[in-house]
Amino acid sequence: MTANPEPTALDLLAAEFPDWTIWRSDTGRWWATRDQPVTTAEEHAGVHRVVDADTPAELSRTLDEQEARAVKAASL
Repeated sequence: MTANPEPTALDLLAAEFPDWTIWRSDTGRWWATRDQPVTTAEEHAGVHRVVDADTPAELSRTLDEQEARAVKAASL
């Protein structure tokens, strides 16, 4: 029986942000695409459909911010 490998940064991000498709480009940059379209209210609140970052930690912070903006837009 083989041991389960440690989850990768991609695995952890995908689990934390299930409403996003996350990948790392050939150049090493981290990207995420929201699985649902952005509404007009969300767009006005600064919500983006696609975001990118240099590191997994930076992408996580950006996605947290995007999620907060979407929640705020929904409450208006």
